[in-house]
Amino acid sequence: MDLKPAQARKVNIRRDMKVYIKKTLAAQNKLVKKVQHALKEGSSVDLEKYISRYNIPRYDMYLQLNLLWKQYIQDLLFGDQKNPNLNMVLPRLSTADFNGCKLRVIESRDRNLIGFEGIVLYDSQHSFMLVSPQVKQSNHVISPAQSVGGLKVVSKRGTMFAFDVECAPGEFVSFTILGSRFELRAVDRAGKKFKSRGVEDIY
Repeated sequence: MDLKPAQARKVNIRRDMKVYIKKTLAAQNKLVKKVQHALKEGSSVDLEKYISRYNIPRYDMYLQLNLLWKQYIQDLLFGDQKNPNLNMVLPRLSTADFNGCKLRVIESRDRNLIGFEGIVLYDSQHSFMLVSPQVKQSNHVISPAQSVGGLKVVSKRGTMFAFDVECAPGEFVSFTILGSRFELRAVDRAGKKFKSRGVEDIY
């Protein structure tokens, strides 16, 4: 059966996105292994050279996208309200598009993910694709993956995320979302009423 032009475009976009993710993650893993090998040998790797060569996305490139999202989410949740009512805000949050949001993982079945943060590049049905910054300085040991940064696909199910929204100059509201409640596209979530019962446990 032939697809309509709009359907064909969606199929092509999803296919191209899958190819991009697979290719980029493979390149990142290759660079991470180079860093691991260099550490064992007591040598170093020119990360900037390889990040450019492998076309690994840089966090700084998406800061403008995050700024646009901040304005979008402020308008969606609060509009011109000076004293927003959270009972009105939460239903709006369920319809939000998270592309451009800076998310951080606060709870997860995968303990290694806790504390991870990045900007959402793609909000798919079952996962968030985020771009994370390179960690260059830290009070803790920096892993090879942290030193490279780049893409990471984080499953929504079994993960709790947090983000902050400025509701007034210098005043922020922190939101926490359970990923499994957002396993729908934003357009599909718009008509869904979330229930207070039956919340899936993280652990």
